Amino acid sequence: MTRAATGAPLEYDPFAGILGDDPYGLYAVLRAEAPVCFSERHRFWALSRYEDILAAMRDWQTFSTVTGVDIDGTGAVYGSGDFLEEDPPRHDVLRAVVRAPFVPKRLREDMEDFVRAEVQRLLAGVQRNGRQDLATELAWPLPMTVGARLLGIPPTDQQLLLELQRRLAERTPGVRELPSEAHAAAVELRSYFGELIRSRRTSPRDDLVTAIATAEPDGRPIGSDAVGLLFLLFVASMETTASSISNALVLFAAHPDQLRWIADHPDAVDGAVEEVLRYEAPVQVTKRVTTREVRIHDATVPEGAEVFLVLASANRDDRRWDRPECFDVTREARRHLAFGDGVHHCLGAPLARLELRTLTEELAQTGASIDLEGSRKRLNSHFIRGYATLPGSVS
Repeated sequence: MTRAATGAPLEYDPFAGILGDDPYGLYAVLRAEAPVCFSERHRFWALSRYEDILAAMRDWQTFSTVTGVDIDGTGAVYGSGDFLEEDPPRHDVLRAVVRAPFVPKRLREDMEDFVRAEVQRLLAGVQRNGRQDLATELAWPLPMTVGARLLGIPPTDQQLLLELQRRLAERTPGVRELPSEAHAAAVELRSYFGELIRSRRTSPRDDLVTAIATAEPDGRPIGSDAVGLLFLLFVASMETTASSISNALVLFAAHPDQLRWIADHPDAVDGAVEEVLRYEAPVQVTKRVTTREVRIHDATVPEGAEVFLVLASANRDDRRWDRPECFDVTREARRHLAFGDGVHHCLGAPLARLELRTLTEELAQTGASIDLEGSRKRLNSHFIRGYATLPGSVS
């Protein structure tokens, strides 16, 4: 019997702490019974099927990002220059300022050796030190050091920024708005990035921060947009990748046979990475606003409506994948939506994939055993699914 048949209300509330548990059962009900679900409490519409979400992401003229893509106002703290809060053509102009270093071929040439060295260094540390918090000692430090290297952030500042980013990521279940601690961390981060931009304008270096600080999109100095753009790149390089790494550690700890299979089939590592991303999308939900009335299935979504695109639900849609609830690195990879699609497809996706692929290769090739112990804790987040603490060991 369906939920609808029982008369029980169907409520999708991403602000109620559902990502701390298992949201996938609810997603399955949404796909089956309410693929276009309206929240009376929060006044948004939610799409949960793969094809519907893909179509919305590719139709930026109807599903706009002018009020941001995050569901709780996080992007507002970055300031102007955040191209995720812009539609084309302004989106394209700002994105072009930083696009070149993220082109996969250039990224591999510039960063692959550094990423592998960092993975090996961090793995050696956790293997040497025994039981510890793998989130704190591995999942979060890796994207911090890699992202800082790519951007040009001084090594001496990385620990401070990591602590501020961890504070920025935390939310209060049941409350849509940013908590005061997260907002305070955002203020500190914006102040730091503002000072770094000013420093690079005075003393330029051969790094991405300088390229942002001195950019002239549309033939005019970028001005204060540089701070928001740098803030966006920093956050984008951090929390989604850290969450994916922690999710991968949990999945491989639960499926050691699949890690051994990767060791025997090294050419399949890219497919294994895609399966991690499909199975546990780090960004579970993103947002758009309609620019016109639109009909989806039997629902009419009005102009000016908030529309939540539940990416993690799309990635478990059995209309696209066979046995989607099973984690299986041997499955044939198909395009998923963990990094979105269309003009707003995640700029940093190649970097996240590089870090995940390198870590997976090192774990598989060294025959590592991941043992998780004690009480793990997920991030308190409305839209990011990852771990804040992950006690265990790698041997």
